[in-house]
Amino acid sequence: SKYRFLVHFHGTYIPAQGIPYIIEAAELLKDKSVEFNIVGRLETYGPAIETSKKLGTRNINFIDFMPYEKLVEYMAMADVCLGMFGITDKAMRTGAFKVIEGIAMRKPVITAETPAMKEVFRDRVNILFCQPASSRDLADKILELRDNFELRMSIAENGYKLYKEKLTPKALGKNILNIIINTEK
Repeated sequence: SKYRFLVHFHGTYIPAQGIPYIIEAAELLKDKSVEFNIVGRLETYGPAIETSKKLGTRNINFIDFMPYEKLVEYMAMADVCLGMFGITDKAMRTGAFKVIEGIAMRKPVITAETPAMKEVFRDRVNILFCQPASSRDLADKILELRDNFELRMSIAENGYKLYKEKLTPKALGKNILNIIINTEK
């Protein structure tokens, strides 16, 4: 089989995650040897699976919820991991845990550019931002990473470095401790 660029997403079908944009991006990339694994409880993906069937999108695998150990294996196989893409208030506020999981796995991550994300990450340094709620921009960014090996590797390495320095549970704990200590002064 010819090499396929594998894009990984796990989560739920809630608006903040922006699954419809991922499906539309997959549709735009169906002739570009890009394949998507979307992992999560299948019953929450009813609308997504319907949309995908209607479009006849053949490059998405909907995979049911799996234990964390198995999820890690799926992430390890991927060339890129996806964060969240919706434009709800929640999406704008939350720094998706899955983004941290992706960088902890030394994977380049694409996620929507939001104020919360910009506080932690730098575009094209340790993450690749795309416009929120834009399947076209998401598709473009996936192709850019597919076609630019150096960018892919540097984002993955820098993301992993950021994770080790600032985002491990230990580092986060230390950070929170500092905030508490400094507010008590």
